[in-house]
Amino acid sequence: MPSFLGGGSVVLSNFTGSVTASRQPIPNDNQHAVLRIEGGQFTAPSFRLPIGLDTGPTTLTFGPASQSDGLLNLVTGEYTAIATAKIVNRLLPQGCQVRGSYRGTFDFTTGRASVQSHSIDSFERGDRVQFSHSAEGLWLSWANEGVLKTATNILGPWASLTNAVSPFAVNTLFGQQQFFRLRPAAP
Repeated sequence: MPSFLGGGSVVLSNFTGSVTASRQPIPNDNQHAVLRIEGGQFTAPSFRLPIGLDTGPTTLTFGPASQSDGLLNLVTGEYTAIATAKIVNRLLPQGCQVRGSYRGTFDFTTGRASVQSHSIDSFERGDRVQFSHSAEGLWLSWANEGVLKTATNILGPWASLTNAVSPFAVNTLFGQQQFFRLRPAAP
């Protein structure tokens, strides 16, 4: 989830559905295999973000397989995987690409897997961009050091505002929607 949606943390869970997965052997290891999530779709009920917004029903669609990687236990059928998915809900009607950590059980007969999300998105207050509006305009502020980035689309591309310091005056005469995020400064 984009960090502008709240503070605290969110665990995406209670998804129902199944995925199709493939497995490839690992040389010299007869107890494990590489697992790739080929595709699948899950739905979840609405959940409330830390800032109080309800998402509405959420759909999670996995794919492509080239953007997933996992480890399957050939004895128990349990797996853990990292995969890319698209989340669509009332707050993100066009969808948002996410990369999460998942685990579940692989069914060797059907090639399908149960899935449980273990993605925790951090929404620490110090990492958040705050905004305020006054007669002088719209202002962004943040507590931690970082680089303010802007885009006209939530999915990017994102441009660094390298000279931006908190508080930052937003040019509201730009004429297009603008998104902002804060990223850690390079070490």
